[in-house]
Amino acid sequence: MASLISTTVMTTRNNSVMNRIERDYIRLVSMETRAGLPDGAEVGRPTRGSEPRHSDTMKDLAEIASMLEFGGAGSGGKKWPFMTQSFLANIDSLKDESADQFSKLTRNITTPNTVLEKIGDKHALHIKKQIRIIRTPSLSAFTIAAKGSNKPLIDTGLMLNSITHIESRTT
Repeated sequence: MASLISTTVMTTRNNSVMNRIERDYIRLVSMETRAGLPDGAEVGRPTRGSEPRHSDTMKDLAEIASMLEFGGAGSGGKKWPFMTQSFLANIDSLKDESADQFSKLTRNITTPNTVLEKIGDKHALHIKKQIRIIRTPSLSAFTIAAKGSNKPLIDTGLMLNSITHIESRTT
């Protein structure tokens, strides 16, 4: 009789754990994290220079970033694919973070929201690092003299400081 009660308790506990894991997994797959300059996030503050204009929105910054990433009228035809390079250079790191966070979720150490926050934090950090280190194609001598720096993607720091991530439901 004691072994039947013990087996029933273990089965109930296992079912409870499996139900929690299933619930967390369903919640996780219905969410996403977007890193970069996601619409809906707050614009960062410049580190030097003027305060952001009231017209500076995340959409404005995303359009500028897109022009820098893919080339465009305002970039003189040059491309600085910082988002693409960041993702490609760090895909293994992001996979490792995802696996680590999912393992913690399975062991009830974290929550689905925290899983996405941690992955988003890491991705945003990689993008910021890429913005800081990218140097090619180089700026023209005129541009370097005008802005006082040879860093193609940093003027006031507004775009850099606006790189973030947000979590949202996909359904």
